[in-house]
Amino acid sequence: MDSLAGHFLIASPAILDPNFERAVVLITAHTDEGAVGVILNRCSSATVGEAVPQLAPVIDIDEPVFVGGPVNPDGVAVLAEFEDPD
Repeated sequence: MDSLAGHFLIASPAILDPNFERAVVLITAHTDEGAVGVILNRCSSATVGEAVPQLAPVIDIDEPVFVGGPVNPDGVAVLAEFEDPD
């Protein structure tokens, strides 16, 4: 089986599950055992500065945090374009 890591899944309009309705998912890992991905288009009301203040030196803290999906809701994964602090 070819890995789909690095590919996008775009939800069909027929999907009514609120976790994945209208979702755009980036597949970050895909093996014979399963797949992992992050939803890219679910903006939350939190900012990076509120959620992960330790990243302030390298990320704009006013940027919004996106909800990555229903699995591990207390976890944090960072997908960002970092600025070089130098």
